[in-house]
Formats: sequence, structure tokens, C-alpha cells
Amino acid sequence: MIEFPHVCKRLIALALLLALAGCREQCECECPCESGTSATSGTLISVQNPRDALSRAGSAFTPDAFVAAAGKGAVSLVNLFLTAGMAVDARAASENTAMMWAAAQGRLDVLKILLNSKADVNAKSADRTTALLNAAEGGSLDCARELVAHGADIQARRKDGRTALMAAAIEGHAALVVYLLDCGANPKQADAQGLTPLMYAAANIRDEDTSERTLAAVKVLIDRGADVNAKAADGTTALMRAAKKGEAPIVALLLEHGADIAARDNDEKTALIYACLLKAPPPAAKALLKAGANVSAQDKSGSTALMYAARKLLPGVLKALLEKDKSSLDAQDKEGRTALHHAVLKSRPKNVALLLASGADRKMKDANGQTALELAEKMQDAGLLQALK
Repeated sequence: MIEFPHVCKRLIALALLLALAGCREQCECECPCESGTSATSGTLISVQNPRDALSRAGSAFTPDAFVAAAGKGAVSLVNLFLTAGMAVDARAASENTAMMWAAAQGRLDVLKILLNSKADVNAKSADRTTALLNAAEGGSLDCARELVAHGADIQARRKDGRTALMAAAIEGHAALVVYLLDCGANPKQADAQGLTPLMYAAANIRDEDTSERTLAAVKVLIDRGADVNAKAADGTTALMRAAKKGEAPIVALLLEHGADIAARDNDEKTALIYACLLKAPPPAAKALLKAGANVSAQDKSGSTALMYAARKLLPGVLKALLEKDKSSLDAQDKEGRTALHHAVLKSRPKNVALLLASGADRKMKDANGQTALELAEKMQDAGLLQALK
């Protein structure tokens, strides 16, 4: 066995185990090396043949392996790479540096070693992502603080215009949102699509279902001066985006702080119409109805909230609308279709039954002269036919 007089054998053994097992936990050498420094002290280890040591640990001397070791929190391996002469800002095929990847994974000990080795704190990947943006997205407040202490640019923007504040808001990392705002981040800054941190937090886009995960971040942003009625390039507001996602507590909070319930996007859709789209559950629509949302409002296609609700699989939202206001029950869109037509076209027998029980006119004809019953007969849908007859 090759001897490495200046490195404790246990360090190499740990590095080997990390490489073979793909360990994602932080590697720490509990016993001091002969130089009197710990593997996690930020001081490079003195090794006679560091590349041989890396080879024995199963790590090729490549930027990809170096960046991977940083992301895994393998302190010993990172030290060996640097001692062997790896450039601290070497880039993997992904364009990430070790510092960027360590920040993304919340590896504070590795981050300190890299920064003490003069890593470029504002290095950017191909899409101009910085380590601070990665730390914000990953929710690592400690890493964000370390990066800012070494001069990280708070206002740095990714290629799509996203900032660290936006990244933290998307994930609902309220403590990070507070910290970045304290450091001077702009709560009103928008990305290339005109989306602000508040819009990202309101929509909670990282979770498919509602979870209130970003509610605390929304509160912080509002308290710190975010514009609740700012519009993105497509005309959407934070309220519309929260309604579409079905985030009822966020909808209520935005309304409480002056969100415009009558605002329309570029397609003339209102927040209530958005609450009736896709999978948003009833509470968001109910919050808007309670605040006085206009049930009869039509978008560019002539569709009302009732028509969109009639298309949904479950009738909860439709029921809430009908209980509040039936004035648009037989309204027609630009194709001449009523809510009843839309329920038939989407094969929603429960919605058909609910509309008929509420007084929908089954004799209404669309622009092609067809009633809902005639559409159902063409579709040969037994469930719809039973509901209609």
C-alpha cells in the first residue's frame, strides 16, 4: 500500500467509502492530520501524491468529479482535488462550478473551503445562474449568508430575469425572503415575463396541489412593499395566479391588502374565471365570491366563470357559483354555447344534472343550431343522455 505521510489513513478510507457509496452526507475527519488541521477547517491538506489518493478513492481528476464531490458534501475529496491542483472555479459539463453545486445542495462546509480558496462568488452558469440563486432556491439560509459575506451580488439575474429573491419566494423559504430583503433585494423587481416575487409566491408553482407552503413568504413580501396589483406581461396578477392554483388563504390575504378583484388579464379573464379553471378546489372561488366577484364577466372568448366550472370533473366550484348567482346560467359564448353545452362537451353528467336542476334552458342552441341534447346524442354518451332526458 502506498503511504501518505502527511495525511491520516482514515481520511483516505473515508474518501474511498464516499466515492463508492455515493454518500450525500457531510464527510468529517474526526482525527487531526499530521499538519494539525481538520479536514473541515478550510485548510488544504498536504498530500505527497494527491492524484494517487484520488485514484485510490475512485475519483478521476476531472472537473465533473470535483463538482460532484462538492455537491455530495465530500469535504475530504474536495480538499484532495484542490491539493492536487484542480482549479477552484473549474466547470463540469453542466457548466456548474463546485461552489454553485455546493450552494445548491446546502453544503456549507464545502462552500467555506471553496470561498477560502478564492472561488469566484459571482460565477455564472450558462443560463447565468449564480451560487446565491442556487442557495436561495434550495432554501439554505446559512449558505446564502456565507455567499453574501463574501460579496455575492444580491441583484444578479438569471437569463430569464429571475433573482435570488424570486427563487426563494417560489419555494416558500420565508426566512430567506426576509434575509434577502434585508440585504437590499427589490420586492418589486420583475423577471423577463414580468413576474414579481409576489406572483411567484402566490402561485406556489412547485407543488401541484394547494399546500399554503408559500403563504408566509407572501405575507413578508406584502409587508415589505410588494405591489399586489402589479401585472405580468400576460396581464395576470398575483391574485389571478393564486386563484388559478386554488390557494384560498393567499387569495384572501391578497384581497385583504387591496388586490383588485375586477382586474383582467390580456384575455379578459378575471381572478374568478381563473379560480374555475383546471384543478383549483372550491375554497378559492368561494373567497372571491364572498368578496363580490362578478359571476357574469366574460373573457375574450365570451366564456364566463360558470362555463369554465361546468367543464370541471367535480361540481364543487359550479355549485358554489350557482348558489351565489344564476344570472349567467344561460349566457352564451362566441360559439353560442351555454354552460350546459360545455358540460356536455366535456362529458360531465353530474354538472349537467346540477345545471338543469338550477333552471338551465335545455332548448338553447349554439352557433351550429345544436342543443345540448343533440350534442349528447352525437357523442352517444349514455350518462349524458340520461341526465338530459
